Amino acid sequence: MELIVAFCTDDGENFNADHFGMAKYFHIYKFSAGKEEFVETRENVKYEEDESLKHGDPGKAN
Repeated sequence: MELIVAFCTDDGENFNADHFGMAKYFHIYKFSAGKEEFVETRENVKYEEDESLKHGDPGKAN
């Protein structure tokens, strides 16, 4: 079985302490047969959303 997992980060070294979708980057890893493999880093294209909207605002979810 293969498992693909994304980890959220702002600096490339530490987990983002905020919500997953508010991270600058996602590090993608593949886990299979007792091994892990780094696949790629993806930029969060939605990162620069309107930060004036409060947390949990339905408009931000769109």
